[in-house]
Amino acid sequence: MFKKTIALLLAVLTLSSLVLMPSCKKDEGEEEGTTVTAASTEEIDYLDTLDAPDFDEGEEFVIYQFGTATIAAGQTFEKAVGEPICDSVYYRNQEIEARYGVKIVYQGACYSNVSIVETTVDKITQQNLSQDDQIDLWEFSVVNAAALMYGGENFLPLNEMEYVNLDEPWWSSDANSHFEINGKIFTGTGDVSLSYYGMPFCLAINKRIAQEEGIDDRYGKSVYDLVRDGEWTYEKMLTMSANAANDKNGDQIMLPEDDVYGFQYDMGCGYAFLVSLGYGFSKVENGLPVVDMKNENITTAAEWIRDNLGADSTHAIGGYTKDTEITQIFSSGRSLFGSAQISHIASKMRSYPFDFGIVPMPKADEEQERYYSYANIYYSAYMGVPSYTKNTEKVGFMLEVMAYKSYKSVRGEYIDECVVGRADSEEDAEMLRIVLDTVYYDLNLVMNFGKTRDYYLKYIHGEIPNYSSTMGAVAINCGEEVQKYIDSFS
Repeated sequence: MFKKTIALLLAVLTLSSLVLMPSCKKDEGEEEGTTVTAASTEEIDYLDTLDAPDFDEGEEFVIYQFGTATIAAGQTFEKAVGEPICDSVYYRNQEIEARYGVKIVYQGACYSNVSIVETTVDKITQQNLSQDDQIDLWEFSVVNAAALMYGGENFLPLNEMEYVNLDEPWWSSDANSHFEINGKIFTGTGDVSLSYYGMPFCLAINKRIAQEEGIDDRYGKSVYDLVRDGEWTYEKMLTMSANAANDKNGDQIMLPEDDVYGFQYDMGCGYAFLVSLGYGFSKVENGLPVVDMKNENITTAAEWIRDNLGADSTHAIGGYTKDTEITQIFSSGRSLFGSAQISHIASKMRSYPFDFGIVPMPKADEEQERYYSYANIYYSAYMGVPSYTKNTEKVGFMLEVMAYKSYKSVRGEYIDECVVGRADSEEDAEMLRIVLDTVYYDLNLVMNFGKTRDYYLKYIHGEIPNYSSTMGAVAINCGEEVQKYIDSFS
């Protein structure tokens, strides 16, 4: 176990100590991804290694989307529209269509005019009952389609499909492996979905406040170098944050309308805190999900989060609120750090009237093996192949081809659009690649067994007083729900 002492400075220095052990490490020596190269080290086209199935000329490959990435809402990618990210998907599709004679067709709805939860469940259930083979691929939010996860009746296991290789870097191994049940993975995500790029959480840094506070001088290197060297930790982030907090009017009370904060975050970032410390909300053991939200390490971590980042923090603010005085603290330039989703960086954060940098969420300590980037569970970034699919060979091939081509082209375009016009654009682009390479999801973030996900969030935001007793009270119900889920696959 790793011991961690985290310093929190505001007017005086206080110390918090907690035990942190990452629970979702990769095996030692495991690589993040592989690049297919020839013996001469010349890079070859991965698609040349695939023996493509025979498509009829103009044969349609139909993708039904339940909402899309914010920046591409409502797009069917049938033509270039002058938006670089959307156009990169259009050109990807054009290249695939020309090479294989297939036609990629998008159907579905966007967030603005449907109830995504009801539509997702009803549409997929109805389509599976009819089995008329009209849809080749579903793209949906797993949290909104949680009811469809039971029993494996609605989707085919991706890891058993010909051509699909979930170990390649264009698939999110951290996210997908946590949906394994008895050796089968029925839904997955990665570069194949444009929404995948937008869902991870990271931190934005106000460059003006950072310069005023001299944060690059505090540790003898820039924040970017701290990240590169594996030294970007909560101790450093909180020390910077506490020093940046400023009771501007001197009334001894920190108020969002008057003062400068060290860190402003939104509700979803509460999940990101626990994930970034190296913990998940569940894990997989022997091919089955295990949920233990009341264990000592997670309890200690939740208490530390509440004290230093949540309800009891003196310089961080956020959580459950629609109060614009709070939600606009960072966007109005009154906070050193702000939580951010990559989709927001690519869209609304472009208009912020100040320059900002991007870094991943910090680690618990320097001994933690790597960074972990929580991904928004409501983004429609997950893929499911209908269980009635007859030609699984073609569907598997198209999935792999689209994922690979996005990894090689769309990902770079998305990152470029996020950092265009910024002073440290190359460094920010490097940080975004780190975030995308460390995306983390797990089953309990989706299924919310025993409402443990909800109770955790309520605790860190001060809505319930005691974490341990609350999780203890729901432990039996949680266990029963997990077992029900497992039994549904029998």
